[in-house]
Amino acid sequence: MKKLRFFFLIFGAIVMLGTSCDNSPITPTIDESTISHKELENRTIVVSFKAKCPNGTSTKVQFKQRPNGLDETTVDAKFYPAVEECSAVFSNPQGSSYAYYVLGYNSDGKHCYTSKEGTFDVSKNPGPAAPSATSINAHAPSSLIASDGYLEGSILTEAIEYSIDEGKTWAPVTEKGFIRGLRPGKVQLRFAETPTTKVGKTSTIVVPAYKSNTDIDGDGGTSEGVTSTGPASSF
Repeated sequence: MKKLRFFFLIFGAIVMLGTSCDNSPITPTIDESTISHKELENRTIVVSFKAKCPNGTSTKVQFKQRPNGLDETTVDAKFYPAVEECSAVFSNPQGSSYAYYVLGYNSDGKHCYTSKEGTFDVSKNPGPAAPSATSINAHAPSSLIASDGYLEGSILTEAIEYSIDEGKTWAPVTEKGFIRGLRPGKVQLRFAETPTTKVGKTSTIVVPAYKSNTDIDGDGGTSEGVTSTGPASSF
């Protein structure tokens, strides 16, 4: 009787063990050495890798912007059984530098695998055309010694930057519709560089010189105290 009881205990344990193994979740097998990325047109990134993904399992790729992580997304990887390859497409990244990780999920839907970190830098889009100079008015200073000339136009937004020293230094537009505190002379304008776009082409506007409404030089002519003209040139 003791031998029979012992036999049933052993048999039951084997049955339970076998049942437990049969019900264990299936996991994908990912060849980490094959993980790679490439950049397509329009800043599109494709991550590909070799894997075996039994029914019910899946893989994804997580992208994290460097260094601040503001742009983070996880993309489902498409599995191609015939070649045992997966690929995930990351379109329209908002940053310029990213880390990425391949993730595996078992047949229970639980995360079971994270690859080592991969990194890439995204090429920037070409810079935009020059700001439209014809939409900007240039106003002369209020006197010969004043520095209160200004540019005025709806195109002048925080996306624009300007230079008064032939492009050696650039400053952002801080007041929508205006650039103030200018002396007579050339002002260069362009769209500033962004994380996804290169700096734009340049327009040149000329702030006119002050003209007195008094006939100081005795030539018999007068002019307005403050003049307002359009741009002298744009290129």
